[in-house]
Amino acid sequence: MTASQTFERCRPLTSLRLAVEVAMLVAVLAACSAFLTWAQARPGTRLADPLLDLLPAADLSEPIFVLTYGSLAAVLFTLRNQRERLVTALRAYWLMVLFRMVTIALIPLEPPDGIIPLRDPIFVLGPGQYIDHDLFFSGHTATAALLFLAADRPWLRRLGAATVAVMIPALLVQHCHYTLDVLAAIPAAVLAWRTAVATRGCDSGPDCTCALGVPR
Repeated sequence: MTASQTFERCRPLTSLRLAVEVAMLVAVLAACSAFLTWAQARPGTRLADPLLDLLPAADLSEPIFVLTYGSLAAVLFTLRNQRERLVTALRAYWLMVLFRMVTIALIPLEPPDGIIPLRDPIFVLGPGQYIDHDLFFSGHTATAALLFLAADRPWLRRLGAATVAVMIPALLVQHCHYTLDVLAAIPAAVLAWRTAVATRGCDSGPDCTCALGVPR
């Protein structure tokens, strides 16, 4: 059975379902903004990271920004007519943000020595103020991994894989994350994606995968 035929077996998307996922995303991001303000003011533990000690430090904020949001735009554009997959991707993203809030709350860390603040205009506290206590796990790496999982075309999969492969060393050179932060982001993204797939609902029975490429 082809991907398009499998999609036909699944519950069609309604405007309400899309609205619910968008509303959840907005609510979670709003909660995350308030949460990060709290996390930023909280003391944490500074870890030893031999790999970071070996790497030179450089400000790669602009390439990281372009890579993250350029890949995000490409994936969302290609999913505009694949509503089931788009809804699943939105759900996976806000789940990932929730998971990240939990891990940041449970594992407070101080930023690595020699950190270069990551200048992301989407997440700032104010003029000249940057968030640097949102460490475990890396949101940029997890987002890149989710883009790979959400992609359904070969060229998008390659783009997603390349984004992950470039993002990890870029964040380490930025010294804005520990090695553990970026490595833990991959299984966290997979968990968010699989949870979104498992909870999306499907009229065709428990074996329907909605052409997402991930067995239930």
